[in-house]
Amino acid sequence: GYFELPLLYGVYADATSDCFLGVLNYVLIGFVCAFLAPLGGSFEQAAHDLQRGWWQAACLQIEALLYYVDIPLRRLVSTPWPTFELLHKIPMFLEGSFPWAARHSEASCQQDDFEFAGILQTHLSTPVGTLEALTMQAAVSFVQHHQDPPSCWPGTASAFVLLAEAEVAHGIEVKLDDSAKESLDFVRPILKAWGDLDPWHLFYNLVFGAWPIWGLLAHQRRSEDQPVVQAPSRRPRSNRSRCENLSGDLGTSTGVDFAWPWTYDAEHLRRAACDLGARGVLFVSTWFGSESMHSYAMRARQISRHLRQDFDIAAHVCLTSCRSCCERWAICALLGQCARPAVVVHIKGLCECMVAEYPRHAGVAHVLDPIDAWVQSPPLYRGGASAYREVSAILAETSLAASDYRTHASVKACGWEVFHLPHHHTNVARKVAPCRDVVETIGVHSSRLDPELRAGIEGLLAARYPEVTFKHIDPNSMDVAAPWGDQQVEQMLAELLDFDISVAKPNCYERTATESREEQMRYRAWLCERHHGGQRLVHALAAGLPTVAWGAAHGFLDVLAPHSGWPTALSNEDVLEQLVLLLENRSLRCALAEAGPRLAEPYHISRTIERYTLLFAHLLRRLG
Repeated sequence: GYFELPLLYGVYADATSDCFLGVLNYVLIGFVCAFLAPLGGSFEQAAHDLQRGWWQAACLQIEALLYYVDIPLRRLVSTPWPTFELLHKIPMFLEGSFPWAARHSEASCQQDDFEFAGILQTHLSTPVGTLEALTMQAAVSFVQHHQDPPSCWPGTASAFVLLAEAEVAHGIEVKLDDSAKESLDFVRPILKAWGDLDPWHLFYNLVFGAWPIWGLLAHQRRSEDQPVVQAPSRRPRSNRSRCENLSGDLGTSTGVDFAWPWTYDAEHLRRAACDLGARGVLFVSTWFGSESMHSYAMRARQISRHLRQDFDIAAHVCLTSCRSCCERWAICALLGQCARPAVVVHIKGLCECMVAEYPRHAGVAHVLDPIDAWVQSPPLYRGGASAYREVSAILAETSLAASDYRTHASVKACGWEVFHLPHHHTNVARKVAPCRDVVETIGVHSSRLDPELRAGIEGLLAARYPEVTFKHIDPNSMDVAAPWGDQQVEQMLAELLDFDISVAKPNCYERTATESREEQMRYRAWLCERHHGGQRLVHALAAGLPTVAWGAAHGFLDVLAPHSGWPTALSNEDVLEQLVLLLENRSLRCALAEAGPRLAEPYHISRTIERYTLLFAHLLRRLG
């Protein structure tokens, strides 16, 4: 077979891919093939460069597996991908064919340590499903002798894999002290060695070293006494079969009302999906590091995934710096691997090189999605504003933001359409917290919290409700090295469901380090109150939490507009008064808990995906 070296890997490899393990296996097989069938003669230097490229690609994929992808070991072992088998067999495949064979000396391991390596190799030759007691005892002893201070990192990692097999596949309780028990994870010893070794030596030892880490993981995979975890089967939806019975002009959108919450029927939606068909949609970020940020994941990765799954729309994501996205996409298109996107959605800021590459006259619609970067009107005061004239539409988080944009002189001058399309919530299964008789926890789920408000809540609880605890959970405290995905979303939902009452106040009122004067903070707060979305409140309402909402945030008022009498506050003192009412009135709490999911329903991701589909089809029809 013929393997094409992937072009879109970078610092985070393909850890942001929806099928990361598939990409990883592809790279590993391509890496092996590059060395088994090298070019010769006048192509020798080209072959050498290609081999080095595949080796670097394989190292980046292994780095992503160990460092950036937060997948539990048990889940990795149970997938149908033969990842560990491939990694284990690479030395066998490439025996004598790998040119960079100056193995690092593994100085952290002593000669006596390699006796345990021999025990592990013997274990790999035993029948699947068996584990000798002496082998397990040798692993326990090895960990105890090399845990503190840490030494022989590949041997310690291998011992942890064996002990994990003992617990997971054989149900044997591992007897370790508490500190070792907490680190029963084969990745941690490797990460501790990360800063001490040259990275290429580390990768060489991982792939070609004497310690059978990957073979042990493959052995555990075969020892699992349970069916392989398969992805949920989903019958692919074919645009051809869905669209072949349509009659009339697909371009008509008569009857779609884009005023919130958007009015349309199933026929409008079907026609929009058929109009898009295989025409691509690309979500691009502006700044490096966006792959680990919650807002980018919400507005890019989650939306693109559901566009593909629900409507067969060819949606892609590039979450890195603007320049890097342009370079990657240009090379990919040059080689015929990427088609020209029909729609480009710019997250938080305009990626001008992408606009230059795919201008409006080429039939590409550019959409600017500021999220929480509020000042996004076209900068007509500078020469570079010509790129902004290529934009077709801008998305607004609140109804007041949409009104501001529609009446803004520069927005009208550039001909942008404005759409009120706020953040969705990801409580896909519509899980709700129970309305308990006794309140146990008041919680705030926010990256920042007004310190005066926090002090007020804690003082109130200490003085009058000592049995109630207060929790402030910062979503940024999650493992931000791993890109935001399903696991982080589930963790956020679980944290919300642990609350009984919540408080929603935007981060508008604290002066930042760059604001030297009071009026600068007031200017930002004025924009925040008008343009800040209601996502934080929507997530709480979707979970059935009675929530005190800040009444000066228009994004919150948009969400609560259908409900009269919802508890809101315009000062920290108001917040405390509303909390007292909720703490002492169970009937009120339960009534709000019942109403919350209804208020959040228009923001469910399934509804948001439909709006994106209608929006993209509309913009492309406008372009002709």
